[in-house]
Amino acid sequence: MAILGKSTIVKGKFEEDRSAKIAILVPIEEKSWNIPIVTHRAEAIFGTSYIFFNPNEKYVISLLKNSIEEINESKCKVECEGKDNEITILSSRKFAEDRKLKIIEEVLSESLVGVKCTLPITSRKVPIIKPPVNQIETVTGFAFSIPAHLPFDYICYNMLKKEKDKKEIPEYLTKLQVYAIIYRENTLPWQAQNITHFPDPELPAMMIVNALKIKTTNSRRIKEATEMMEKDEYYEGVLNDHCGEFSGQRVAIARPALRKKLLESGYAFIP
Repeated sequence: MAILGKSTIVKGKFEEDRSAKIAILVPIEEKSWNIPIVTHRAEAIFGTSYIFFNPNEKYVISLLKNSIEEINESKCKVECEGKDNEITILSSRKFAEDRKLKIIEEVLSESLVGVKCTLPITSRKVPIIKPPVNQIETVTGFAFSIPAHLPFDYICYNMLKKEKDKKEIPEYLTKLQVYAIIYRENTLPWQAQNITHFPDPELPAMMIVNALKIKTTNSRRIKEATEMMEKDEYYEGVLNDHCGEFSGQRVAIARPALRKKLLESGYAFIP
């Protein structure tokens, strides 16, 4: 697979890239609701295993009245209710109130567990799950979980593995998949693996967690490990064959291009 973009990477762009955040709209199956998830890692749509919700938040359905045309200068392609400039979203009450959105109703967080969502562009379905820890940082009440590439998420994934010791495993846990989507040049691509009852695959995040001897999500080294890994993947990483038209492109090149595509296609907005 040819690697694209090597000669165009500019050192020092990492911090600038991290500040270029978008809110990706993720439709909920059998509902007209969309979950906005804020991230600077647009490639998350290829590597997400599940979506975490913050158990400390209260959730509401509200109308995002700002039209996608106004926000993105593009046409919205997510399922909307009523007028073109009204998108029904599910988010934390804080996010809705901060944006002064019209709140329609409250939603119990317990009712979200196991609900399926469809990732944009990939059309892959992933469940919403309750994280095994409470210190989840989110903007909208939701976060993509990428166990293959985020140390915090990998540790949470390991905690979820313990569910296999219970007599009854929730169906949505038995069907989780872990997707490794980034590899370094001159190394073999990490292959996506179908995970059933959580065997331990070779995952990039696992390697750095083990190298730094990180045992819990409270470790002071989590932040260090995350930044080390993000920088390495940003400058040296290449998207593998599971990333559609962006396969073979360096992360530093593919990420802004994918971000632009999501915005122009109406699958995201600037938060």
